[in-house]
Amino acid sequence: MTTADILGRFLWHDLMTTDQGAAGAFYPKVLGWTSEAWGDNSSYQVWKTPKGHGGGSSQLEADAGTPPHWLAYVGTPDIEGSLDKAKDLGASVVKEVESIPSVGKFAVLSDPQGAVFALYSPETSEAASTGTEYTWHELSTSDPEAAWDFYSELFGWTKEASHDMGPMGEYLIFGQDGKQIGGIFKTPPDRPASSNWLSYVSVDSAEQAAEAAKDAGGQVLNGPMEVPGGDLVAQLIDPQGAFFAVHQLRQAVAKAKKSKKPKREVAELAPVDATETAPAKKSASAKKSGGKANSGAQPAAASPPAGAKKKAKSKAKAAVKAKAPVKSKAAAKSKAGAKSKAAPSKAAAKSKAPAKKAVAKKAAKKAVAKKGKKSAAPKKKAAVKTKSAKKKAPARKK
Repeated sequence: MTTADILGRFLWHDLMTTDQGAAGAFYPKVLGWTSEAWGDNSSYQVWKTPKGHGGGSSQLEADAGTPPHWLAYVGTPDIEGSLDKAKDLGASVVKEVESIPSVGKFAVLSDPQGAVFALYSPETSEAASTGTEYTWHELSTSDPEAAWDFYSELFGWTKEASHDMGPMGEYLIFGQDGKQIGGIFKTPPDRPASSNWLSYVSVDSAEQAAEAAKDAGGQVLNGPMEVPGGDLVAQLIDPQGAFFAVHQLRQAVAKAKKSKKPKREVAELAPVDATETAPAKKSASAKKSGGKANSGAQPAAASPPAGAKKKAKSKAKAAVKAKAPVKSKAAAKSKAGAKSKAAPSKAAAKSKAPAKKAVAKKAAKKAVAKKGKKSAAPKKKAAVKTKSAKKKAPARKK
């Protein structure tokens, strides 16, 4: 980028804060940035990002009359000409044009609705290529239509699209050279400032940035939430009260979803036909549980074809009718063990047989005795006849 085509581009961002040291400890935890003194001027800290310098921070005096805030610098090749034009359009000057050796010129203004921004005219093309960590710039204003007329005339921005937000009105998306770079909308009544700019910083995870901000003493004003297009955003407040936002692009969102591994292995998720495959060896957990795997609840698998269901049912019925023996050795052993415990041995059965017969004879004798004298008399006579018959029988000749 050259200094000739920087008109309307966001080039630099400054944090104006009441506690520069606390800010230097907060933002590295949330954004991963670091800060260092700018040259010999220790009162101005420069933010170092993975892509280079993304801005700086300055100590805001207590009697400045403005709360802590981020200040966005918009590029212009002719700062004096742009300043005069801004004043003609209704802007007021907060800080007149100031030169910084080897850097460039800047001026601070307030638009007709009160939102503060800065003009920046860098001396070198290198200085014009900063601010790449910021992916979106959003103007919350008391009068969106008047604000759009002002900025489109000053910087040549074009209207790229708009979204109807219902009771909140229109969200106008503006751009430059066909690229969307920000939005303008009416300030909600619950916002503390009626008109202000909000800059969005690119992050790998909007959720992690929001959690880190809370842990470091900041606040989450809104989000993380999905916006049209699939991006995730969160609007935050640092411990001193300065508003800023984080922006996770949809490409980073998709990458994060792919990197999340399932809780179970793929092999466990796949349905297995136990009748066709059997492990050669049992695992230690299977041995402890009696040969049954304790894998917990499984997700519902796809239903098999109707023919396969019928075959499986017919096989199961045939196995029940025939009382088919268990095929696996482990099951056979466990079945044999169960039988040996439940049924007595043959030797034990033989030793118990005479005792059972004796008990049966005693029971029979008692039954006979209970039948009465008539039924018992013939049996006695028969017994006498048999004895006499034995005495009369002749001895056999040899």
